[in-house]
Amino acid sequence: MHTNFKLNFHHEINFQVFQDNADPTLTIEVNGNTVFDETFQRNVLHTRSAKFYFEYDDCTKNCLRITFSGPCESSNRYVKMKGLSVNETYLNMLNCYYNPILNPDWWNNLNEQDKKEIKSRIYANNAGEFGWYGSWDYYFNSGVDWSSKYKGVPEDKDLVIGIRPIWVTLAKNTVTNPWHGKKDD
Repeated sequence: MHTNFKLNFHHEINFQVFQDNADPTLTIEVNGNTVFDETFQRNVLHTRSAKFYFEYDDCTKNCLRITFSGPCESSNRYVKMKGLSVNETYLNMLNCYYNPILNPDWWNNLNEQDKKEIKSRIYANNAGEFGWYGSWDYYFNSGVDWSSKYKGVPEDKDLVIGIRPIWVTLAKNTVTNPWHGKKDD
């Protein structure tokens, strides 16, 4: 393991939040540490860019969790993800583990056909738009350089089932993110 480098990565997470009847809250955590927490005014479309730094360890699997919550139900609420980068490495916004919180009283009153149709809407390709309270997790590995990738993450079960991990390294990615414009601007 490298010891001369700090993996203090810059994050930029762009999103929109809306709810018509209550003040929703959006929280961002990295490996269980809260790095962003804001409650938004109801009935106003909010556009935000959460920018922060977080220090990672070499050869580790990391979880970036975004949680959407609020005091009451509404059919007119959502979070739209607009961009997600860690150390200038763009993370695929559609590649996440979505954990919606469903109201059990409402859910248990649905018939099996309705439950099946709603599940297909919840877990289908949502284009980065989340309308249910709950959380979604983005996983990636961190390392100093590509040699970290070859050392691997100990006990990474994803490799056993064939999931290819995303790596973010200290050597920044040269890809231009859509919200930054052209490199020569």
